[in-house]
Amino acid sequence: MKDNSITIAKGIGITLVVIAHIMEGYIGSAIFTFHMPFFFILSGMLYKPEEDISFIRKKTKRLLFPYLFYSAIFIILGIQDILTTDKNTYFLIKELLIKNLLGGPYIGGWQSVFWFISVLYLSLVIYNFISNKLRNITIFNLMLFMIISAYIYSLLPHPKIPFDIDACLFAIPLIYIGDKYRENIKSLNFNMCLLILTSYILVNYFMPKNLQMDMKYIHFGIPFFSIISSVCATNIIINISKKITSKDYFFIMLGECSMMVMYIHQYIRLYIFVPIISEKWIILILTMSICSLLCLVHRWMYTRNIGMSFLKLVN
Repeated sequence: MKDNSITIAKGIGITLVVIAHIMEGYIGSAIFTFHMPFFFILSGMLYKPEEDISFIRKKTKRLLFPYLFYSAIFIILGIQDILTTDKNTYFLIKELLIKNLLGGPYIGGWQSVFWFISVLYLSLVIYNFISNKLRNITIFNLMLFMIISAYIYSLLPHPKIPFDIDACLFAIPLIYIGDKYRENIKSLNFNMCLLILTSYILVNYFMPKNLQMDMKYIHFGIPFFSIISSVCATNIIINISKKITSKDYFFIMLGECSMMVMYIHQYIRLYIFVPIISEKWIILILTMSICSLLCLVHRWMYTRNIGMSFLKLVN
């Protein structure tokens, strides 16, 4: 029987992303401590070294093309919204275009999660280059230096960098951890991981903003404790995924369409439901329902070999 645990883990992960964005408060704060580091660690666990040019070509098709596709869609929707609701259209359209050209911390709202793609793309390309060129001990020392530098940098005044390039300083070591220690992560004691993650979540809630986890805005959490807890969260999610039956259609479907859900859930939430519904649980259920329905359509088209080029572009 096919092992779908990683696909299910991605499905659980993207569900947690949606929950964190909608519920906010205690629940959102708890999930924010690990949900984006989890995806970088998981990307490392799935990483396979490859010749640089070939790797860049594949990741450009897999990550950058969908990024540009969804950016174009949301720019068009944004311009349409400006034309129908605002008077100072020239300034607002110009601002919208400039923010999209800068990406990362400059874009929010419907596109608030787009930073992840630019950081993931750059981090994977850089990490693949490093893996191909350096010895293991040199890579280890470099990753340790990057982690320490990332924590120091996050605590100092710093400007907004286009596409969150500075977040790569923290993301690349997370990918490294997932790549080099994938089996160790899976074999960690589940109860110990649960205790560590719970402790970090409780401590994190009382920390000042610059010591909480929000990679988009270069907040990398409590030094080293945040990485340890993220590794523990990865272990917990993967172990839960293994216990969920491989026939669990819901999380497999979400895992297969995790990129599409990431791109569209904020638009569904903010544009369709937030203006008319105040109850967050209802917004969550409705947003996940629409995302699931679109994933179902995507899966149906894929199994029937319909519009394959388009399907690769949207997910």
